[in-house]
Amino acid sequence: MFTSRHVSVTVLLLILISACAAAYGFTYPVIRKSGKNIAAFVPVGWHVLSEANGEKVLAKASGDLNGDTLPDIAMVIECNKDLNATGKEANSPGNQHKPRIFLALFKTQQGGYILSVQSNDLILCADDGGIFGDPFDGLSMKRGTVVVHFYGGSAWRWDITSRFRLQNGGWYLIGLTDLSYHDASGEMREYDYNLLNGRMKITTGNYFKKAQQKSKWKTPGKRKVLLTRYHAWFDGEWQKMADHG
Repeated sequence: MFTSRHVSVTVLLLILISACAAAYGFTYPVIRKSGKNIAAFVPVGWHVLSEANGEKVLAKASGDLNGDTLPDIAMVIECNKDLNATGKEANSPGNQHKPRIFLALFKTQQGGYILSVQSNDLILCADDGGIFGDPFDGLSMKRGTVVVHFYGGSAWRWDITSRFRLQNGGWYLIGLTDLSYHDASGEMREYDYNLLNGRMKITTGNYFKKAQQKSKWKTPGKRKVLLTRYHAWFDGEWQKMADHG
């Protein structure tokens, strides 16, 4: 029988895996606070992510994030070094652990950029997606919001979309869509949570047959979740909320 634990346990394991850079003794670089161009924020030995699973992926987006009409940047950079290369596991395209960093940069009137936020654990690594490989499915901007998408799993697929926005001087999670479904049976459960108004829609039924899907609304309440605390919240409070959804 399907329960929300199919969602939470699967994703919980992936979140724990994504945080394993520390186990390799890896130290993330501190990104500089300002620079003349985007390249100034990419440390030596890193690159702007452009591919996932051997295909092009959108890992850099431009738009106004702070309301000054200037074109800001949100992007993902990746370490050139595969930490599995010296580990017990073989270094292969489907088993790579190259640390990733999410950055948001504000364009200045002088033409350069300033760093708004750095997150070392927001973006899952290439070996965190199960049999589907790299789970990173791109980022985009929409009306001042940064949208990050992940997809992975095996028989049970998971699809997570997180939305972040600058407000009250900080970067906050404002929306989360957390979907899990079985590829054979179609059994599904989707949570669509608006953290700004505190309402959440829960949809169950058959992923492949929309007519068999049913939705109900709950009001777990508003939450203030900083982007830099996203995984701690996801791994903690969100898992409990989903388990009791």
